[in-house]
Amino acid sequence: MFASFLALVCALLFSATMPIANASRVKADSLNTAVSIAQKQIERLRGSGYANLTPSQMHSQDLIDSQTLVNMGAEGFGSSGEHGYEFSGVDAAISDNASRLLVGGRGFVKVTNPSLELRRVEVVVVWKEKNAWRVVRVGTMVANL
Repeated sequence: MFASFLALVCALLFSATMPIANASRVKADSLNTAVSIAQKQIERLRGSGYANLTPSQMHSQDLIDSQTLVNMGAEGFGSSGEHGYEFSGVDAAISDNASRLLVGGRGFVKVTNPSLELRRVEVVVVWKEKNAWRVVRVGTMVANL
């Protein structure tokens, strides 16, 4: 009798932890996917070189979707006045983009010139998780060598 009760308690504890474990796994998978997308995009941008980090060159090399800046702050996942070039649709042929791999996923590229002969590149990947935006940011500097 006691063994049956103990088995029942163990089964209830196990079944109670499964939804939490599954939700944690899904969150971790989404975060890993977002980081992977951001790292890949930052490497592609760094590899294109300083001279090609202009909107027209990035668009011609399929690094961004269009040359139009998107107001990320107005979209709800950036600070007020933050702008970037969207890259959610690039790389669609090999299924490695934010819009296909993440729920509500989008990716953005921000390029700024902090000083002469130096560009700061930041990749922002956002996705929806339980009615809230989650954000991954990866940045690098590219010098004019």
